[in-house]
Amino acid sequence: MTKAVAEGTPIYGVTTGFHNLVGHAIAVHLLMSAQACELRGGLASRPAIQSFVAAIRKLSPGLEDDRPLDGDIETVYQTLVQTLVAGPLGQCLEGRG
Repeated sequence: MTKAVAEGTPIYGVTTGFHNLVGHAIAVHLLMSAQACELRGGLASRPAIQSFVAAIRKLSPGLEDDRPLDGDIETVYQTLVQTLVAGPLGQCLEGRG
């Protein structure tokens, strides 16, 4: 499959950095969404959201006190990347889906 941006070109680094930034922003939103759902409560009556929160909590414990989150953000980001690349999106990008 032909890539939209060829490796080694100046724009390749820019687009790679952009995707990296967006992926980390998504990871932050997932972490904060899980925290908000827990604070709101009522997870037992919302199984899909309860499942989402449980998946995030396998990667990062909830916030009880102020602490650095850079490691948690990176863990969620790397899990997202691995899941997307190994899953249907990766297959589609490789022309197999």
